[in-house]
Amino acid sequence: MLSMLLTVLLYSVLVLVFIQVIYLFAFSSIGFSKNKVQAGSRKLPVSVVIYVKNKAFLLEEHIPIFLEQNYPNFELVLVNHASSDHSLEVIEGLMERYPNIKLVNVENKERFWANKKYALTLAVKASSHDCILYTELDSLPMTNQWIQSTVDQFVGDKSIVMAPIQYTAKNPFLRYIDAIHQLQSFSFANLGNPFRASKANFAFSKDEFFRVKGYISHLDIPVGITTLFLKDAGNKKNTAVALNHDNFVCAKQKVTWATFWDRQLREAQLFQYYNFKNKFLLSVFNLSKLALYLTLPIGLFVNWQMYGGILLSYYLLYYLSCSKSLIKLKEQKLLYILPILDLYYAIHLMLLFLASKFIRPKTWI
Repeated sequence: MLSMLLTVLLYSVLVLVFIQVIYLFAFSSIGFSKNKVQAGSRKLPVSVVIYVKNKAFLLEEHIPIFLEQNYPNFELVLVNHASSDHSLEVIEGLMERYPNIKLVNVENKERFWANKKYALTLAVKASSHDCILYTELDSLPMTNQWIQSTVDQFVGDKSIVMAPIQYTAKNPFLRYIDAIHQLQSFSFANLGNPFRASKANFAFSKDEFFRVKGYISHLDIPVGITTLFLKDAGNKKNTAVALNHDNFVCAKQKVTWATFWDRQLREAQLFQYYNFKNKFLLSVFNLSKLALYLTLPIGLFVNWQMYGGILLSYYLLYYLSCSKSLIKLKEQKLLYILPILDLYYAIHLMLLFLASKFIRPKTWI
């Protein structure tokens, strides 16, 4: 009986490692992906849309940085959504100095009270150009070629572009969770299954937006501005992943454990709106990761040499498969403590599951 249980344990650990390795090699597609478009090949006029809600303190400092883009034809659409500070006055002052700033001033309405998707819908409609590029006021382009590098991706049938974010949080555990999410998002998209994107670095055509009637199918869901739009509009033919150095934006916001967990709770809330395929794929990854770290301690207790070898082999394959991808996401420093971070991810999954049962995230940040 004991022998049979030990055999079951061994095969269970091997199956879990095998499942994880399949995902790791899927993540490696990011590291080996090549830029297939010619830099500077497109000059589409662009509307850069930035949502503003009580961010007067950032406008004067950050808006000039966006305007330094080396691109011949773009406008900056600032969506002031019922700000209670002096954001509107600051924007009006900026408009006097910079002629390519456009203001979309959105007042709260009873039907769409504090609805961010409603405000962004008005911004898309008011934008002068067909190419829309979403970003956020505290996520700054890393080079002055950001717009050009994004526009370069609009070739052939491509009408949606996903691009990365470099997070500046000093805490490696927080950065690792964000890195895993980006690995999932970009690798799945590379494999023809775009399912999640950040509103801080996301572009699309107006035609694509109106083809799916914008946010109409999820207008009252307070999460998933870009992800649920991607669910409606994205597919393997029309979605491009842009991972060049010029495509990055750098998230400058201060990240605390409180703000981090609020963002994670939003991700957990968003999970229920994914289609069955993506729910299944993410669940298999998360559950196999959690099960691996729950069963390995038993194996190490029973036979530390054999199970230690399995664990070392797993970490070696992790390094071989994902090193280039993490470097491409500018998270190479995480490689130094990758085993610790991977263990933390399993713990994080348990904590997030428990937290999501008792805590609701804030709405419409």
